[in-house]
Amino acid sequence: MADPILLEVITATDTAVKEEIQELYIPAYYGEAGILANHLPFISILKFGEISYRDIENKNHYLYIENGFMEVRDNRIVIISDLSIRGEDINREETISALDEINKKIRSASDGEITVAELEEAIIEQKKLAAKAEIIKKSE
Repeated sequence: MADPILLEVITATDTAVKEEIQELYIPAYYGEAGILANHLPFISILKFGEISYRDIENKNHYLYIENGFMEVRDNRIVIISDLSIRGEDINREETISALDEINKKIRSASDGEITVAELEEAIIEQKKLAAKAEIIKKSE
């Protein structure tokens, strides 16, 4: 096994993750990026989406994050994010219900029931909820 990497995911309220891992995939601003052991120093802005990592026991884990940044240095990854939720902690029923509601709102745009600005916000929310739904599937 390669050298372990220490992963820390920090939010304003707590340290959501602090464990040794083998690899990490993040929703970087310009697309998904992967980090393995002995990676060169790296800093990235993160957008909302899925973080996935494999721990040293070869188990996959999934997190939903919203906006933040990441620094990689000396086999240590620090992610600071506005929000971090473990896949197993995302409420399936609430997510599916909210996704159904936002889809209805988006469809109502064709009838002129919402403004262009409201539609743009709804589309972003739809993408966030879809990301959470995918993480739920992977975490089951």
